[in-house]
Amino acid sequence: METITNAIFLEKKELEDNTSYLFFLAENGKILKLIALGLEKQGSKNANNLSAYSLVEIEYFQNRLQTGGKLKKVHLKYKNTSLSRKNFIFWTMASNILLQKDQWDQIAFYFLLNLVRWNDFDFTWEVIYSFFRIILLENNVFFEVSKCSSCGTKKDITSFSMKRNGLLCKKCLHNNEPFLSTSILEKIIFLFSSSSLEVDLWLNFNQEEINFLNEEFINYMEDILGINLSLLKKIS
Repeated sequence: METITNAIFLEKKELEDNTSYLFFLAENGKILKLIALGLEKQGSKNANNLSAYSLVEIEYFQNRLQTGGKLKKVHLKYKNTSLSRKNFIFWTMASNILLQKDQWDQIAFYFLLNLVRWNDFDFTWEVIYSFFRIILLENNVFFEVSKCSSCGTKKDITSFSMKRNGLLCKKCLHNNEPFLSTSILEKIIFLFSSSSLEVDLWLNFNQEEINFLNEEFINYMEDILGINLSLLKKIS
């Protein structure tokens, strides 16, 4: 069946005989894997319209499982013009994470679409953490950010641990867990309370806060969810 959809182009893998696999995040949240022929031919219109991490409209013949098929045409709708080194690393990391599942909620598509359309987009940690928040929600991961995740008190909140499911009070703190400032605790509470598609730039994490959150995200997402965040270390 011939199908048309908007999608974000994620990755291309070249095969033999001038054949390629193309991977897209469709607007319905599905990861599409399409076979494409002739992209290496000079003057290929489809090849010219496959701009990295850009919004495209794809026409394709859908397979029976509705997980992909064969590409017919690609139309470039909005080119991603903000691909500095750090931005490119972010998009590559986001693509690698998305390709680990066949289906995402539409919120992932529209969050990334906002970044594609953000002409002067420049890498910020707020972008990274907002994207990670969506990935955690997609994996049904929620942290307790209204009270101590261990004893339930709202008094003397002094720390936060993803592996311990949220905020921690002074009494429940383990010896190896840090006391956090009021500033970062307020930012953590806002970050994990928000369900917005927007990037919360006002959070403006300082370097100490970034170091703490990077370690938390890497330890939780790699150890618990099995998501490789090695590219995050290159940005750090």
